[in-house]
Amino acid sequence: MVKQGSAGWSRRSIIVLVAVAAVATLLWWRALLSVMMTVLSALLLAALLLPVTVRLEKRMRPAAAAGLALLLLLAVLLLFLGLVFPAISDQVQLMIEQLPVMLDNLNEWIDHANGWLVSMGIPELPDVTNSLKGFDFSVLLRGIMQTAGGVIGRIAQWLLIPMLAFYFLCDREMFCHGLTLMIPIQYRRRAVCTAIETRRALLMYMRGHALVALLVGGLCALGMLILGVNAWLALGLWIALTDLIPYFGPIIGIVPIVLFGPAMGWNKMLWSVILVVVVNQIESNWLNPRVVGEHTGIHPVTVLIALILGNLMFGIWGLILSLPVIIAAKTALRAMRVAE
Repeated sequence: MVKQGSAGWSRRSIIVLVAVAAVATLLWWRALLSVMMTVLSALLLAALLLPVTVRLEKRMRPAAAAGLALLLLLAVLLLFLGLVFPAISDQVQLMIEQLPVMLDNLNEWIDHANGWLVSMGIPELPDVTNSLKGFDFSVLLRGIMQTAGGVIGRIAQWLLIPMLAFYFLCDREMFCHGLTLMIPIQYRRRAVCTAIETRRALLMYMRGHALVALLVGGLCALGMLILGVNAWLALGLWIALTDLIPYFGPIIGIVPIVLFGPAMGWNKMLWSVILVVVVNQIESNWLNPRVVGEHTGIHPVTVLIALILGNLMFGIWGLILSLPVIIAAKTALRAMRVAE
């Protein structure tokens, strides 16, 4: 009788907790979403630094190892900002200075296209240059200032991410033990096996995909340096970042090369596009199977639908995180069936 009462109370407690969580989500969903994104970012940072922390723990205490891992990451970021970022900033400035040339060439293309459209009885395309000349750049400036204000307001929230990652790293065994005890005994083994397998698959994908993106960006940057493209480093970094987006990333990565093609020269633009296409073929046929692992077995239609939904709901982060979420869900379902 005691066990039945306890079980009944447990079910009522779960119902009450679910109801309270639903009401809280409806009332404070923006704040909860911000907290959730901060915690997830800290967990991701901790997962990426975990291999370094584990190696350092062989020589020092867990807290010291976690702190040293974060300091090493900070040193790498400062080195990037001190050595690489100024060169990228100069190249971006050079591309901005070439905007008038790009607009003139684009307007010339539109004039040729309009002549062909008029001969076919189709309405003309708008004059892009005159439209931009009439654009009120003060609106853009106000938008930039508002964005900068929002960024400054979130600095404290960003500082929470490495702090949380530090505690997740040095106290990870305590957190895992506490979460395990919260799971009912009859489901504990299955839940632990599912969590371990999902974590393994996600870490393998994220680390491998990040390494592949760096390799792709580095190869493209090196190739454009050999071709004599002035903005080779900025374009290589852009290609590396967009490569994190499945399917659409390579297309987005080529866009700046095509837009600034007339300014850099037709031959350089053509060879740069061919270079990016060849590197992406190397990525899909050689790098991904060997670095990221074998194909996930997820149908492309499922991935594309997830990308569309992720973009509509969370923007660029939805594009980047859609595939990891699908991988986690598929791995979890498979692990649950095996653990039964």
